[in-house]
Amino acid sequence: MPHMKPPVLLLISSSLALATATLSAQTVIVDADFRNGAYNSNGSFEFDGSGSQLLPPPPAIIDGFGFWTGGDPTSLPGISREVHQTRTWRSTADDSLAATIGRVDQQVNGAILNTGYDVPFVGDGQFLLSFDWTGNSTAGGWEADDDLEVALFTSSNDSLSGTLTQLWAGRYFDGNGNNAFESIREDGIGSVPEASVGKDLYIVFSAGLVGEFNNDEIAVVDNVKIVWIPEPGLYSLLLGAAGLTIVVRRRASNRPHNFSV
Repeated sequence: MPHMKPPVLLLISSSLALATATLSAQTVIVDADFRNGAYNSNGSFEFDGSGSQLLPPPPAIIDGFGFWTGGDPTSLPGISREVHQTRTWRSTADDSLAATIGRVDQQVNGAILNTGYDVPFVGDGQFLLSFDWTGNSTAGGWEADDDLEVALFTSSNDSLSGTLTQLWAGRYFDGNGNNAFESIREDGIGSVPEASVGKDLYIVFSAGLVGEFNNDEIAVVDNVKIVWIPEPGLYSLLLGAAGLTIVVRRRASNRPHNFSV
């Protein structure tokens, strides 16, 4: 008869398989690529709603892009300004299109996206958010007291007309005169209340100003990415089990096997 693995090896091997499955369970919710016309993946702001790539025309401004929209997220604690419309602006980083955040031609600009991703159950995990941005004094008169505001939220009826529940918010300052793009990465963010479970995840970029809100104060946002990460405690536990499997297997290989049946 074939040799059988000891029960401990069977158990830990199962843990390794589960750990591998958990690692692969990370979900990319928003990415910089517009994959197959998927409305939740245009984090580069360079595609329209049909998946056709947008090219920067002269002047390099496009009203509305992809499935990003304008709206009114002012009921969120972390967002202090209305978003009346969305616009793209030619990025100074790579000459591609990026989102315009701020005030242009007497209009407040920002970007809201319904990712279409159903927020998982409370405690199952958290989000990773990353994006590039600059307070661009070349494109617009961004000042030291201007700030970029970002929030993740849900709605009671999966539309901006519902009751909005904020999961996370961040504020970023980039003083006047700095045109270099800064890469932001926020790990382990987002507290999920019961009211948000099963609701669509939204993200909004807006401009909140400490000082006077003058015309043509523009920040630029690009390369937005949101990832759902499984619950950290389970994640670490399974990784530990995977490491233990390797140790046990190494020790077992250094001594003779004599499993009687």
